[in-house]
Amino acid sequence: MSALTMLSRLYYERKEFVKSTHFLLKADSFGQLNHDEINRSEVKILLAKNYLEMGRVNEAEIVAEIGAKVISKSQYTRIQPETMLILGKIKFQKGKLKDAESYFKSSLRLAIDIKDLQGQMDAFQLLWKLAEAEKNKSEAVQYMNQYLVLNDSIKDLDLARQVDRLQFQLEIEKKEKENELLKLSEAHQAVIIDRQRSQNILLFIVLLFAITLAGVAWYYNRKRTHANMMLEAQNKFIELQRKQIEKRNSDLSTQNHKLGELNHEKDMLMNIVAHDLKAPLARIMGLANLLSKEGQLQPTQQEYLRLLRDVTQSNIDLIVDLLDVNALQTEKEEPKATTFELGQLIEERIAFFQYLSINKKIDLQLDHDLDKQVKSNPGYLSRIIDNLVSNAIKFSTTGSTVRVHAKIENGSFNLIVKDNGPGFSEDDKKLLFQRFKKLSARPTAGETSNGLGLAIVKTLVDRLEGEIFLTSELGKGSEFFVRIPIKIVESISA
Repeated sequence: MSALTMLSRLYYERKEFVKSTHFLLKADSFGQLNHDEINRSEVKILLAKNYLEMGRVNEAEIVAEIGAKVISKSQYTRIQPETMLILGKIKFQKGKLKDAESYFKSSLRLAIDIKDLQGQMDAFQLLWKLAEAEKNKSEAVQYMNQYLVLNDSIKDLDLARQVDRLQFQLEIEKKEKENELLKLSEAHQAVIIDRQRSQNILLFIVLLFAITLAGVAWYYNRKRTHANMMLEAQNKFIELQRKQIEKRNSDLSTQNHKLGELNHEKDMLMNIVAHDLKAPLARIMGLANLLSKEGQLQPTQQEYLRLLRDVTQSNIDLIVDLLDVNALQTEKEEPKATTFELGQLIEERIAFFQYLSINKKIDLQLDHDLDKQVKSNPGYLSRIIDNLVSNAIKFSTTGSTVRVHAKIENGSFNLIVKDNGPGFSEDDKKLLFQRFKKLSARPTAGETSNGLGLAIVKTLVDRLEGEIFLTSELGKGSEFFVRIPIKIVESISA
């Protein structure tokens, strides 16, 4: 029965629904012989899925209701969410939208109870389609956002699991190296012990010979012989200790070198994985842009392409941030300073975010009196401004205001970015500039957040020998203050 069920699933995935139905009917016959009502109920649900795909809605409804009764009676929780989804799809195709909504919401509750993220995502997607069919735009947007958040969460979870597996593999390799070093150390200690034992035997023979000689002339040179023996023993002990210390220092140096190599291999592996992921994502984005230029696409298809581009771009941004964090950590050279107009740079960066702020109906304001040439690293300053302004817009609600104030005071460039977002709790402030630490606040329009933006800002500010401070209360917005030493020049020639 299990084998037939698995064959039917295989043909279902290949969209050969007639063959899939054939094997399910055979599995149902075996279940009837075995009086296995639980597994038969699961077969009934799978039959209903096939009938739906084949357009046999009435037959799908009959077998689905039979299976649902057994599943509900036996409290078979694993398949209950999928059962409710199938019944909802049937009602949806038959135009019974209220019944379909009830089944979809029941499936969502059951999926939440058993913590089934895929089941929750499927339920939100069908509720989204149902709301569109009922022309309820507000609910459609709400369900679409919840679907996208879960979709991103599942992808982020998969990526985090891949990173964890790589880190676990590196940790195992590190432990194996340590075990090998420990075995070598133990073997060396055994050699030292054997050598010391031989030296002790030799010393005992020398002592015995000396005692024999002392026995012949013990009265004349007893004290002198004893002093010489003690001095010889001490010298040998000191020499042995010196050799042991030298060996331990050599072992520690070798171990530190190998640990450095392992850390370098870890960084190289991170770069390789990120670059390998970046190329296919870029190809996906290119194909999506080409498809969007087709003139015969339906509005739904255009929406799917937009969602595909958003998800792909968020993953590309994550990879870029990962590469930037790794590059900043391994970069040893001092940041190169060039002469540029600071006022023009900040105006260009704020103008870049005007489109995003207008889409969210956020008033993005810039206040500055920068009219001089300065000498610093414009690339670092641009990244600092971009990350702070991007976060302020991302976490601010529609209709709010984001204010950016910049000035030069006492030889420092002072930048203030203030928003009316959710603010930061005391627990958030402890994790503020750490990598991959997602805080309690969430983006207000379904944007993604990878927990790297503020970590990059802190690294760049530190490399410019500056400071960054946060003033915030939970529910009352936040204000970031950045102070960076800067050199003012009168002209480009200066």
